Amino acid sequence: MSDRFEDIDFPNLKKLKTYGIPELICFISVDIVGSTAYKSKRANKSEEYTKQFFSFYNIFVSDLFHSICKIYDKYNTESDHYDITDFCFHVYKILGDEIILTSPIIYFEDIPYIIAGLRNAINEHRENGLKLDKELDLKATVWLVSCPIINKRFEKQLTMNKTDKDDTYTKITKSPPIIDYIGPSMDIGFRLAKYSTENLITISLEVAYILGLESKLTAKIFSEEKIEFENTCCEPLKGVYGGIPYPVFSITNPTVLEKARINTQPTFRAVSKDYSEIVKYVKLYIKKINDCHLICEPYILLKNGINKYMILEGEVPAIHKKVLLEDYEIKVD
Repeated sequence: MSDRFEDIDFPNLKKLKTYGIPELICFISVDIVGSTAYKSKRANKSEEYTKQFFSFYNIFVSDLFHSICKIYDKYNTESDHYDITDFCFHVYKILGDEIILTSPIIYFEDIPYIIAGLRNAINEHRENGLKLDKELDLKATVWLVSCPIINKRFEKQLTMNKTDKDDTYTKITKSPPIIDYIGPSMDIGFRLAKYSTENLITISLEVAYILGLESKLTAKIFSEEKIEFENTCCEPLKGVYGGIPYPVFSITNPTVLEKARINTQPTFRAVSKDYSEIVKYVKLYIKKINDCHLICEPYILLKNGINKYMILEGEVPAIHKKVLLEDYEIKVD
């Protein structure tokens, strides 16, 4: 090894801070389809397509937010507590041709708005030549991450420690703090991405569950926006739940299916249009897994004093209340 690196402690993760704040986070992965072939044809124009892709990411995040706002304005006629100004996106990561966004879930009804807004935003970009090029397309995956028990949110800071042997290098170099997530829900989200295609927005079991809980709103939005919600398949995901097959749900897009944008499609098994039936199905699946440290019915807590939280949505498993109290000194009423 080169002398330049022999005394470097890299990476140094001693400064790792985990967050004990109860939260439910929605992850949205949007991937540019056809980008590999597109870039290969333009190998001598890498700077041009790089700027083009990053410009697209900025435009899409803005368009997605406005698309969700339009859905909200159109269908939010009954809720007196929902405020769209509470809704926000954060860019979690950009991985090559994929952008991953996060949004805190304030109420369960966020989910139907997000799903419909995402589908419409993708269609709008598709109809406008993606504001990139007609050779390209988009696919998306949506999943939920519950913290701090099933998954962890943490702040990490990488440091490089260098001895005084070489004065040309800084003795200690620190990177800016990075917020990241780790846990089974993150693994599942990235596993599900392989089932997403141009005409299938793959969603996690927890997302499907909430669509079922919000059955009335889901049915109204999906019917008028011509969105179909189906159980695509049930297959084991690598390293997930000991090999127990995972139910893969997808949001399908009839306008794209009619155009037959892809040559191969999964075999669909449609679920009942009574979306509340999905709740029963997911509950049975969670019971089968039987481990609240891996999966449970989603819930949302609201801070209600110092180290106190009240249940805003869903039900909190007894073991989660116990862990929150003993490990994080948080009491759930």
